[in-house]
Amino acid sequence: MIFSCKDDSSDKINKEPLCEIITPVINEEILHGSILNVEVNVDDDNLANVTFFINEVEIGVDDSYPYTMQWLTEDKVPGEYNLKVRAIDEEGLLSVDELNFELSHIGVSIEDIDGNTYGTVVIGAQKWMRENLKVTTYNTGDPINIVEPWNYWLSNSNGAYCWYENDKETYGELYGAIYNHIAVRNDDLCPDGWHIPSEEEWKELEIFLGVNADEANLYFFHGINEGSKLAGSSDLWFEGDLTRDNEFGVTDFNAIPAGMRTKGGEFINMEYQTYYWSSSIGDVDNGYYRNIRFNNPQIYRYHISKNTGFSVRCMKNFDVK
Repeated sequence: MIFSCKDDSSDKINKEPLCEIITPVINEEILHGSILNVEVNVDDDNLANVTFFINEVEIGVDDSYPYTMQWLTEDKVPGEYNLKVRAIDEEGLLSVDELNFELSHIGVSIEDIDGNTYGTVVIGAQKWMRENLKVTTYNTGDPINIVEPWNYWLSNSNGAYCWYENDKETYGELYGAIYNHIAVRNDDLCPDGWHIPSEEEWKELEIFLGVNADEANLYFFHGINEGSKLAGSSDLWFEGDLTRDNEFGVTDFNAIPAGMRTKGGEFINMEYQTYYWSSSIGDVDNGYYRNIRFNNPQIYRYHISKNTGFSVRCMKNFDVK
């Protein structure tokens, strides 16, 4: 009697693929402006492909090992997102894995032409620097005039900067530089792709934070506590109504009390106030600005001589999608 062995490999039961998201991990915080790198591990001998979804919207397909995908976050709104991957084999069996992650309103750092780096933050539909500008060169490569003596600052008719008390070593790194509005009117002060915010952009920020739209057009103090929301680093501020507000620092804009230089060349108000230029002009001799003070949680709007020295924050718009 002869017996034969039958190859029953064709009778093997095909099992659904097993897929697992390796990166990111559950509830990981991803910085705004970075690239989300997704990597998936799949256990299957006859896998066809892996499809990737963000909030149920397909962002791509990969059909070869390693199974990866990239998602650009620059034009996305901060908040919680759902990542889902679907692995399907050649016989149509599939497996799904998913997780939630956080796209932070804190963004990746940017660099100016001098090599200084600045943290960034997304507030509403705007992206801002979280630190005061300290660049000494226009992004064209031309130097910005440094003007130190008070009488030269008073009589200067060109774009200029200085450091508080003319002491870069003590104040420069933390508080940034001080610029006159003539320098601010130069479109090349901020890093490429960034700019000095206009009046309309400052108003947009204030309205997002709670200022009534009609009130945003008013001079002097307005709103409720928008100054406190924008301020940060309470240890740098003289204690007052600004730091005592229960929403102090919630935006991570981190406005700090850098003081100012008057048009006459005097340095004043460090620890008590901070001032930020707008790119908009009141007239040929004046520029608009915002002021935050230690003893008031609101925000202040007015215009002043272009020869005054204030801090600068640059911003970059992005499309909300």
